[in-house]
Amino acid sequence: RAAGHQVDYLGETKSYASREKHGLASRAMGDLKTHAGLFWKLLRCQKPDFVVALSSPPCLLVTVAMAAKFRQFRLIHWAMDVYPAVAVAVDQLLPDSPLERFLNRRMDEAYDRCELIVALDESMKSELKERTETEITISTPWAPTQLTQYAGTIEALPTSSEDGIKKWLYSGNLG
Repeated sequence: RAAGHQVDYLGETKSYASREKHGLASRAMGDLKTHAGLFWKLLRCQKPDFVVALSSPPCLLVTVAMAAKFRQFRLIHWAMDVYPAVAVAVDQLLPDSPLERFLNRRMDEAYDRCELIVALDESMKSELKERTETEITISTPWAPTQLTQYAGTIEALPTSSEDGIKKWLYSGNLG
């Protein structure tokens, strides 16, 4: 506040670990409950100047974009995953299913509602550019302090790929 900013956190504080034990249906119900709770919080909180929405639970941006439409706040999406493509990639959703098509339409509408989208790398930016005309910038994933202290910098870490390019795997919430 001293710098003229106030940040409020409205996210979920529960771990996914308990729902994973009970399967996909339990996970889906927990995610829907989380979406409903976050939507309600966004409708009832003091109107923000803008909201930064991440990617968890899956398709969170759809929920936040709906609240942004009602409350007329600015929206930034910091994409950690591209839904529903990541759900299809890890066999949690059938490709070209009615649900995938529905989620793609809702996500595209949500992307279009954003003032800015932050992608993790050029590949993600390129995929998102095919879906929206919203401005997209890149912020690479950060390394935990312990890793950078141990290894120096990410650039110093060796790569096992033949082309010499470091490949990132984000161990997200679906995999």
